[in-house]
Amino acid sequence: MPFAATHNYNWLFDVPSLDDAFNHNGMSLAMDMVNFAEPVPDMWSQPQHRHNEFLGQTFSSSEPARERDYQEHAPHDESNRISPDSHIQPPGDTSTGEELPVNPSEPSPQPAQSSMSTPDTSNQIPLSAFTDMDWMGQSPTEVVPKKLPQIPEAARTRLLRLISQLQSITVEGNRIELSSPLLSINALQTYCDLFFTKLNVSYPLIHQPTCDPGRVDTLLLAAIISMGATYSNREAHQLAVAMHDSLRNQLFSHQSFSSQPDLWVLQAMMLIDCFGKQRAGQKQRDMSQLFHCVLIKLIRRSNCPIIRTSPPVERPDNLDVAWRQAMDLEQRKRLAMLCFMWDTQHAVLFSQSLCMSAFEIRASLPCDEATWEANTADAWFEHARVETSHSAFLPVLKAYIIPNTTRRPRHLNALSRIFLLHGLMSISSDLKRRDQTTLRSETPNLVGAWKARISRSYDLWKNDFDADCMNMKLNQTSNPRKFVGLKTATHVMYHAAHITLNVEVLDLQIYAGAPHILGRVVTAGDFERSQRVVTRWLNEDPRSAAKATKHASYILQDAIMNLNDWDETDVFHYPWCLYLATLTCWAFHLPTSSSSTSTALDRNPNNKNNNNNSEQEYQQQSPNPAPRSSNANSLTPRNQLTTLVVAMTTCNTLEELSALAGKFDTVGLTSIMSQQLASVRWAVVHDAMKVLVSLSSR
Repeated sequence: MPFAATHNYNWLFDVPSLDDAFNHNGMSLAMDMVNFAEPVPDMWSQPQHRHNEFLGQTFSSSEPARERDYQEHAPHDESNRISPDSHIQPPGDTSTGEELPVNPSEPSPQPAQSSMSTPDTSNQIPLSAFTDMDWMGQSPTEVVPKKLPQIPEAARTRLLRLISQLQSITVEGNRIELSSPLLSINALQTYCDLFFTKLNVSYPLIHQPTCDPGRVDTLLLAAIISMGATYSNREAHQLAVAMHDSLRNQLFSHQSFSSQPDLWVLQAMMLIDCFGKQRAGQKQRDMSQLFHCVLIKLIRRSNCPIIRTSPPVERPDNLDVAWRQAMDLEQRKRLAMLCFMWDTQHAVLFSQSLCMSAFEIRASLPCDEATWEANTADAWFEHARVETSHSAFLPVLKAYIIPNTTRRPRHLNALSRIFLLHGLMSISSDLKRRDQTTLRSETPNLVGAWKARISRSYDLWKNDFDADCMNMKLNQTSNPRKFVGLKTATHVMYHAAHITLNVEVLDLQIYAGAPHILGRVVTAGDFERSQRVVTRWLNEDPRSAAKATKHASYILQDAIMNLNDWDETDVFHYPWCLYLATLTCWAFHLPTSSSSTSTALDRNPNNKNNNNNSEQEYQQQSPNPAPRSSNANSLTPRNQLTTLVVAMTTCNTLEELSALAGKFDTVGLTSIMSQQLASVRWAVVHDAMKVLVSLSSR
């Protein structure tokens, strides 16, 4: 158990009344199966915007039986119910005289995304169409507000000098041309703007009002520029990847790099690490994995994880100095917590080992958003002085585990809530590793005993988060689009945490046909083991399977209901959580009999040309779900996805959901999801998309 000794969890196991702790807090938290807090809305009552492009297929008038089946599962709202003769107009169809709104700044859809109007195999994405850099999708829409840090010409000159020293090589094998339009002052300013309006909004690492590009170190500016460029067009993203490949070496050789470096060095390392893991290809990801622990060790040696702050009581004599000092401490706190958050996400969602423990974060929780975003010292003081005291991270985290012994603060900002959720996820990951290393041999009867408690802690956390969301909505204190993105992106992490609590996602990926996991090629032995694990999970632990599937179906429903575009949240975990949710629902509807299987070679086209003997043995039986009804072949992928999601999200009990196991065809689900993931510029998600393509093409 890395950096988290077993005694850290004594308080979790030694409280005699802990099992009943959740029964005295005035609310029911059990998931056995109480309805989710949110009612199931009518999927067709929402505005149809850009998501019509992937769900834009007409209902077939020749499917009365399936239409009746859908209406049985849909909410009984006569005002919102779509009639059997109604049609949702597909993109490009002007036969009705009405056109969907088109944003002229958006690139035209790729063929893989526009082929959804045909129900045959033409809507599948051929694997041969992808090259090494095809994990880069189409360009997102660039919306840049005012009052952002401005790059002076002197800073551009220093940046070009650094790029020349990097001797970076582009994907075509050429040196970066300093005269390229991609490095003009306007282009660099665009990349900087995108950083502060995209990444720094979702992950507030750098204090924008006090960030001066003319004064920050050139290496930090290069890290900011390269990260911002990944939100621009494909060419700018490729340029950023070329810069990234040499940026880490330049930072390590900098005179300011030491065992206790300055804040800017840690921030630059953080951005470089984040870029390699979540904005680039497999090569960059592997390198970031190697140096990830270096960043964490440097953070440990600093004061970042232990900083305690409090709101100002009196107006300081030198207000500007006090503001900058307070924001310097705030940036240090957030650096440690964001690093912890990303480390936890990779441990929980990717089945990697934790490098940081929740018990290392002894700092105060972040200040409120208004205080963080104040543009002047006066505005900062006005917001900061009315804040409540900054609660420490660990006591609040403990309050979610044993709520009747520790009082939870009621007023926490959204970022603090998100960090606390990751604290619970970190404890879950630590306890799972504890099961695997010590309990299984010493006290096997305690293996997994903590899962119900962590599950209830997740639900208690969601109750508080939803209460905050309701308060924000009623008071109209946030931008509606930003609010929907925050709520949906955070909910998807909550549901994904429940999924990983009930199923080993690594085995789901291997069983689905992932050719490599964590940088290692999947062998026949790996597949056989995962096949046994998944089959045992489905047959011998139906309750856990139903719990995981319930949360997976809510991820899919939220994706359809709440976002105009599935990449609107600008958070890294979102597309990967969609992938895990898709695999969970796919596995849940697998036939479990051996007569309904096909060879793994057919399941995974990537293995067809592999002549290695161990890969030739990778010809084991794997599930190949056939249509579950006589008219399933006539359904469009859109209708298949709709029927599946509505049916699963309207079940009131786990037993009711378990009765649906294996009853639905998942080809529509995997087909549509593969097309959505195709637009994400992340090699990990690109590989996930190819797995879904393989599943949907069988």
